[in-house]
Amino acid sequence: MKVIANLGLCVSVYDIRSIDGGFVFPGDGASTYTVEFRLVMFRPFVGEIITAKLKESDSNGLRWGSLDYDGLGPMSWW
Repeated sequence: MKVIANLGLCVSVYDIRSIDGGFVFPGDGASTYTVEFRLVMFRPFVGEIITAKLKESDSNGLRWGSLDYDGLGPMSWW
């Protein structure tokens, strides 16, 4: 899972719509593709209450778990 600025927490890839390319750039041994996909995002509303269990607290923020996902956070990113 990854936090994407101004979008929320990316939970998973929903589907892949297209894959184009397959280019190898000079000096780079990896193939490069352009991929169009949709994501499942978690973005709580302002004032929304989330029931969760606190897992850890440190200088980076709070790590928490819910019924569906374990170890989400840190909450300071939102």
